[in-house]
Amino acid sequence: MESISFCKRYIDLMRYDKLHNSLPFLSFIAVYLIVLANVLAAVYIDHEDAERTIIALVDLILLLIMLSNAIRRNVRNDCRNLIELIEDEFVVDRCEFDGRKDKLMRLEKYHENNRIHVREVAKSISRFFTIICVLCVNKNMATYFLTSVNYEPTSWPTAQLTYHPPQFNSLLFFLYLYFLYGLLMTIFVLDAFTIIILVCLSTEKILSDFQTLYTFLADLACDFADTDHLNIRPMSSCSGRDLTKQQVCLKQSAYYLRKDMARIVHCHQNLIRNFKTFVHNSEFEHSVIVVTIMLYSCTVAYFMLTSNDILKRVTFATMFGIMNICVFAVFFNGQRIFNQLMKTTFSVGNIFHTKKLASQGQL
Repeated sequence: MESISFCKRYIDLMRYDKLHNSLPFLSFIAVYLIVLANVLAAVYIDHEDAERTIIALVDLILLLIMLSNAIRRNVRNDCRNLIELIEDEFVVDRCEFDGRKDKLMRLEKYHENNRIHVREVAKSISRFFTIICVLCVNKNMATYFLTSVNYEPTSWPTAQLTYHPPQFNSLLFFLYLYFLYGLLMTIFVLDAFTIIILVCLSTEKILSDFQTLYTFLADLACDFADTDHLNIRPMSSCSGRDLTKQQVCLKQSAYYLRKDMARIVHCHQNLIRNFKTFVHNSEFEHSVIVVTIMLYSCTVAYFMLTSNDILKRVTFATMFGIMNICVFAVFFNGQRIFNQLMKTTFSVGNIFHTKKLASQGQL
């Protein structure tokens, strides 16, 4: 998958290995320190301006989140583990479906459709983050042209708050700062893209495992709905040929039952292992996503309520709506897994409850 290949290359590119192999990472640290120093200078000089101070604090928190994510990426292998989870496929032995090719074909068709669905999800996320990257890099430029915001003589409409001395008030220096800020914001968006797409595709993988388990449980309940034939009691009226046929049928049913139960147990163990891997390697990423979105949402809501410019209010209201949709998408992604957990609980519980009623009916 192209998106996963891109994530692998990006993770390898931004990882610190050795000094001569870590030029991209060291360049990122250099740009990060320059931007951080510039933002701190802007806060120190214009600390009496409440709006600029709030913007600067948000930018500083964003920079700290970016740095913590870069450090964590070099210390832990969370992203690598999620990639392995996505690329891992549940292997089914075709020999176990001898005489039941329809079940094998149905399972293979589901997995093929799921792979197509996952590719479409990855493409949609890629398109969305392409738009987000352009908007994040040029957000203050758009605000500058669309609203009546008056920037200070020592500040420019770059991606984050800037400060430049009056003696550097030139187009060349503006392009230099705009490039640095745009590069850093692009790296931040790529970090967010890597986190989001790995979490979303891992979720699709977990949901696929759930659906595979449902399929096996449904086949088991359908094939062995009536278990009376498994308890053969020889009767005097039965001929030797009929008794032999019953014994053959019993052995075949017992064989299929053992295979189906072993497959269900293997699928359940695979699901639990993947679920633990997903939770352990995505908890920090989920926190980063939620904190970043909520931070911007609160800031935008404050500016929307305190601004006297109608165009500025409309701009902030639009940004606030987009961010809340993003928060809803994050929580909805987790809610899908919770729903599948509840569905699995009731599905397995119904099987045991049905068996209990069947055993009570035989008494």
